[in-house]
Amino acid sequence: FGPTTDNGFYYDIDSPTPITEADFPRIEEEMRKIVKLAEPFERFERATADGKQLVLDMKQKLKGEHIDEGLKDYATVSFYRQGEFIDLCRGPHIPHAGRIGAFKLLSIAGAYWKSTPSGSNSSGCTAPPSSSRSTSTNTSSRWKRRRSATTASSASSSNCSPSARPPGRG
Repeated sequence: FGPTTDNGFYYDIDSPTPITEADFPRIEEEMRKIVKLAEPFERFERATADGKQLVLDMKQKLKGEHIDEGLKDYATVSFYRQGEFIDLCRGPHIPHAGRIGAFKLLSIAGAYWKSTPSGSNSSGCTAPPSSSRSTSTNTSSRWKRRRSATTASSASSSNCSPSARPPGRG
């Protein structure tokens, strides 16, 4: 899961292994490959029950739960496909990933699903909005200052193992 924000976006990931800032170069390299491919984002809709089955077939049980609890009153749910990646999303999206100018992963934090320690653990990556290469340095500096002021006291920025998560933080 992950919405856009006024200053970029975040995306929560349910990962079987902890993700750390040491993983960022490898993740960013994969992102560069995706941008270079410039595959289109294809929007499609499914009846809500069929959409739930699709996410469950992809072994994304938290999205299935989200459909049950947050989207059950809608007749349809929407998805975006890019290559083999399919994501539950209301959109809109840019036409293709090749339109992304610059990006930088900036922080990682642990969280509990629905802010409860009994919920599943997830990791969240934060990044500034896509911008042209000429503004990426300024954006990155601004985000680093903001991150140091906000993440140091509220969440682990280097380890997403359950023991690094403050109790009850979401």
